Amino acid sequence: MLKKCAVTLLCGLLAFGAVPPTPAQANTSEDLAKLLFGALLIYGIKEAVESDARPRTVTTPPRATPHRPRERAAVRPKMPVGCIVQHQLTSGERRTVFGKRCVTRHYTATAAIPARCERRFETVRGPRRGYGLRCLQRAGFEW
Repeated sequence: MLKKCAVTLLCGLLAFGAVPPTPAQANTSEDLAKLLFGALLIYGIKEAVESDARPRTVTTPPRATPHRPRERAAVRPKMPVGCIVQHQLTSGERRTVFGKRCVTRHYTATAAIPARCERRFETVRGPRRGYGLRCLQRAGFEW
């Protein structure tokens, strides 16, 4: 509403206030340019007022598959800290993981654990399976 009042006031000022009384003289090309500019300005203001009166419909073009942030489970129990084990590999280095058997026994939401986090490795005591700590952390798990 305020915008319409301002536009009306501006139109009135341009129509009546901007033309001072002057003695009659011959029309020049400069006068014609001023007249055309004024008419163009009034037409633009009229279009702006009419566009405000029309209902707006915004159409957004369909985007390609949007990037979705990694989803975190809202109610996901914490991983059991007691299942963190350290194994000595055949190469001599140590690997810290969540032991698979321990996690299956003590963790209620095993279906939520991503398969990509499961690791298989050879230890001094034979082959073992576990879940990588960093992989689980990146997937949103806490302990």
